[in-house]
Amino acid sequence: MSENKAYKMIQDEFSPTFTLANLKKDISIITDTAYSLGIKLPMIKKAEEVFTEAVKQGFGEIDYTGILAYIKKINDSQDHKNHD
Repeated sequence: MSENKAYKMIQDEFSPTFTLANLKKDISIITDTAYSLGIKLPMIKKAEEVFTEAVKQGFGEIDYTGILAYIKKINDSQDHKNHD
């Protein structure tokens, strides 16, 4: 990841160069291929679950680095649950 991407992430700037939805699609291709070959990739499978949920939550059209925004969102919602 370039320094430019890191700076943009710090600024919560996620204009797409490669969307989260496209990355999710590529991860799904990897997991589907591995499954068909009998290969287990538990970490990639977990990443696929996280990216799938991020896309469902409306983060699909931002840059793939926008996964950070999704993770912030789910952590913020967990903080509210823990304080109630």
